[in-house]
Amino acid sequence: MVRSSGRRGARPVRSVLVRCALTILAVAGAAVAPAPSAGPAQAGAQPLNQAAVIVETGAGTWRTVIRFPQESVSGIEALRLAGAEPVTYGFGGLGTAVCALYGVGRPAGPNCLGGTDGDPRYWAYFRAPAGTASFQYSPIGAGATSVRDGDVEGWRWGTGQAPAYRSLPALATPTVSVGDVTVPEGDGDPRAARVTLTLSRPRATDTEVVVTTTDGSALAGVDYRARTDRVRTIRAGRVRASFAVPILGNTTVQPNRTLTVTVTSTSPGVQLGRATGTVTILDDDGWASGAFGVGDARVVRSEEPGTLTVVRVPVARRGPATGPATVTATVTPTGALDGRDVIVPPPRVLTYEPGRRTRWVTLQIPASGLISERTATVSLSAPSGAGIGRGTGVVTVGGRP
Repeated sequence: MVRSSGRRGARPVRSVLVRCALTILAVAGAAVAPAPSAGPAQAGAQPLNQAAVIVETGAGTWRTVIRFPQESVSGIEALRLAGAEPVTYGFGGLGTAVCALYGVGRPAGPNCLGGTDGDPRYWAYFRAPAGTASFQYSPIGAGATSVRDGDVEGWRWGTGQAPAYRSLPALATPTVSVGDVTVPEGDGDPRAARVTLTLSRPRATDTEVVVTTTDGSALAGVDYRARTDRVRTIRAGRVRASFAVPILGNTTVQPNRTLTVTVTSTSPGVQLGRATGTVTILDDDGWASGAFGVGDARVVRSEEPGTLTVVRVPVARRGPATGPATVTATVTPTGALDGRDVIVPPPRVLTYEPGRRTRWVTLQIPASGLISERTATVSLSAPSGAGIGRGTGVVTVGGRP
């Protein structure tokens, strides 16, 4: 059944709700074996079929490419492969209802299809089979649907509207993106500002990324050392590399300054995602001598299941740093979920020997098709041997544009 409204301009509603929301099982008790997570193709490996799953929850949008060795999988199995965490409820011979995806929806139970509490929202199911270029409302449930190579599945929490369509080739083509970083400038010795370069999915061959810096309010030769057409390599099977910009510190109080880091070209078969990042040079000359300051970072997550993107947040001391000192760094999810958006490490005591200026807090970012941004904070506390000049930094995790 399809859910359709008795009103004009017909949105699908309750009179035919069961056909949309129930996942009518074609074979009672049938199960589909989970597909292995996909990585770079290996010689002799069985070719994997591809499909895309797009889910809009109202709080975020996920666009995930799934791979499976079978000729087809059910719509429910496609959701599982996409990591959508489907919550379902069985209605006996009628099948199984989709109650929630990515934690949005209703608890499993006879009322999970909605409407009984005055809230008309439900999970609407749309499809764009291979060879088509737009979503159509599905006349049957996901359990009775065979998802095949080239298909795009769409789900939206609401009153029957379709999610925004993206083609499978657009989603499956690897993209390379560059992040942002904020780093305290220091007093003289060059300090590296490291931005993260991320592939949306690993490749079977190396990926070369050409990067160039450009002045903003920061000036090359004064505030930083320019880098022009520098080549960084993301190795086969990996999704990350870093690009370092030397920052030239001083002891003059001045505003924060910025420069841009731009990916100008990359290997054939790879597209540009977020092509420009920002390096912010944080003026620390108003801090006490030896004080600690934490920076910020932004990274674009990988989309390949089973991969991790690593982002490093600088915790620097203002010079002169002549004596030993320690400070505790604590990562706290704010808009992020521990384990899903960021793997939160335990609080860590950072130790600075005499002359040591910078340590790094490393965060691991699980792969996801989520394009919405999530945040976490890095907070400094319990300093010993020095004070704190900037005690909180923000890590922002986003998806491909």
